[in-house]
Amino acid sequence: MIRRVFSTILVLIIILSGTLATACNRESEPPIPLNKSGYGHLFFFNARIVVDGEVVVTSTQGSYLSEVIFRVSPALTQFDPSYTELIFVHSAEEAYGFPDSTIVAWPSEITSYFLPGLNEAVKRNEADIAELPRAGWHHFYRDVICLEDFGLSYPLTIEDFVDNWEGVYRLWRRLMLREQHEIIRAVGDEDYRRWNERRAERKNEEYDEA
Repeated sequence: MIRRVFSTILVLIIILSGTLATACNRESEPPIPLNKSGYGHLFFFNARIVVDGEVVVTSTQGSYLSEVIFRVSPALTQFDPSYTELIFVHSAEEAYGFPDSTIVAWPSEITSYFLPGLNEAVKRNEADIAELPRAGWHHFYRDVICLEDFGLSYPLTIEDFVDNWEGVYRLWRRLMLREQHEIIRAVGDEDYRRWNERRAERKNEEYDEA
């Protein structure tokens, strides 16, 4: 899980870097802001997109990458300018009633796994930050975070990922690389733990039915 998280985020960075370079040479920006589509990928959003008349619902970070990122990134051959808007909603139930040109995305269960780490990070004072271990070349220390500067309040909730997504994204970029790595690692650990729980539950059900 951890390896998958890091590899997909690396792929996203490469794609967005190339897309930004291409977009800068165009007269206008792409219809869907690259930071918004990238945000949905980073935080494991699911999405509903209509492709050639068929509804596609992504359920993994990889499928979001191929179905959404690839189609809204002008630098890629899969780019489709017919998609003009990306809207964030709170759940899959809210993802209907939009035109085919609109991509609709919402937080997945994995998105919620980011909350403990984010809430822990924003509570750190100057002494806490100074004690954080350095991460190789990326060793600078950040200032104490004031959530009001991001239009947010403590504690962060799953609703903030939708209603205040720009503030959450700016907050994430304010964190030290070390903090981001720790949060991503904790997300992977929690996902693996819950996967094991579900597997154990299925085995118990099969045993009871036998």
